[in-house]
Amino acid sequence: MDKQQKTIIYTDDGSTTIFNPNIGEHYHSTHGALQESLHVFLMHGLAKIRCNEINIFEMGLGTGLNFLLSAAFAKQHNLMITYAGLDKYPIENDIAETLNFSAHPGTDQGRVEKFHQLTWNEWHNFSANARLLKTIGDIQDFTFPTGIDLVYWDAFSPAVQPELWTEQIFSRIYHSMRSGGLLTTYCSRVVVQKALRASGFKVEKHPGPPGKREILNAIKV
Repeated sequence: MDKQQKTIIYTDDGSTTIFNPNIGEHYHSTHGALQESLHVFLMHGLAKIRCNEINIFEMGLGTGLNFLLSAAFAKQHNLMITYAGLDKYPIENDIAETLNFSAHPGTDQGRVEKFHQLTWNEWHNFSANARLLKTIGDIQDFTFPTGIDLVYWDAFSPAVQPELWTEQIFSRIYHSMRSGGLLTTYCSRVVVQKALRASGFKVEKHPGPPGKREILNAIKV
């Protein structure tokens, strides 16, 4: 069967997401792509890290929204982020060019296009406050960077990618993180909580963004 074309969807806050018909899921919440990322990954992630040089890993680079918001936050707060992201199925250029997150000053169209035009599998100085490595590959073959302070776990849901939400994967992440490091994710399913705890994390539940009751923080203790 031929793969179906991904489509752009406008979410409730006016920002865009992508629907992947081959997986049957959206890349961001249809209740608001921008507000979901700000809530889950910025407010309950980057804003909680108390150091000036921060190593971030993202599972599921997708549209680049989480990175772009993080780079803008780093500039605003005079931080330096080193950001490594992994994606097995990068978004096609013609789809990337139609993304719209312009309601936020750090995610204007120029920055969105710059993110997607950068070459894969090599480091780039995206800005004075952000270094970026976009890696194409399968997590089973991926070597996590060491000394990670913050993890954005933004893979597709356990319903469609259960292999990315296992104790085995989370244990590998745990051992790559610094003590006190934080993993944040939109998914609060019981199976995910159990896998995180079995890996050694302390798990906290927090109120979610519109359309989601709870999200998770997992701390390396």
